[in-house]
Amino acid sequence: MSELLRLSDLVKHYPDGHGRQLEILTGIQMSFESGKSYAVVGRSGSGKSTLLQLIGGLDHPTSGEVSFDGRSLFKMSADELAAWRNENLGFVFQSHHLLPDFTALENAMIPGLILGRSPKFAAQRAAVILDRLGLSERSHHKPGALSGGEQQRVAIARALANEPALVLADEPTGNLDPETGQSVASLLFELCRQEGKTLILVTHSPEVAARTDQQFRLEQGRLIGQED
Repeated sequence: MSELLRLSDLVKHYPDGHGRQLEILTGIQMSFESGKSYAVVGRSGSGKSTLLQLIGGLDHPTSGEVSFDGRSLFKMSADELAAWRNENLGFVFQSHHLLPDFTALENAMIPGLILGRSPKFAAQRAAVILDRLGLSERSHHKPGALSGGEQQRVAIARALANEPALVLADEPTGNLDPETGQSVASLLFELCRQEGKTLILVTHSPEVAARTDQQFRLEQGRLIGQED
């Protein structure tokens, strides 16, 4: 497998409101291979979500680089970075963030429409992913008519709609009961494997983390490798 993503001396500080800097990430060095799945675990407030935000170009580091396929994210202009995210990145959040007035199909179509695909093409791709997630019969329902697990599956469909190389998932099962969470995680893992996606997952669930190819713990601002 080839390297898809590299973190080089990644540092992130925030002001603490008292004239000092709070160190969140301190010199992280890591590479991620195409088609593999990774879990990042750690206590609340350890910086896991901050790390995903940096990997996804949603925030800028204090110093260091995030390189995707050999290209530095933070040397891109704002427009270039936005285009890169839409073409290469799928993001699944703990809260599904679905648009309440749109159907499941319409929500899953949005990334394709933003990318400039025709409505017909975007709808076809969204329908295929929803079907693979077991939601074909629910595709014309709005989020308010769907269960929590169904809503999160729509969010996964939306994240995969543009066939991104990289999928970032921030506590994707955190708002679900354990049984539903395991079911949603299974679907996410299966789809990413089938489509050759690199998956980086932040989770508090040891059971979910254990199903990835490699696990890391974020501790005192650094990523510490764990046994596969």
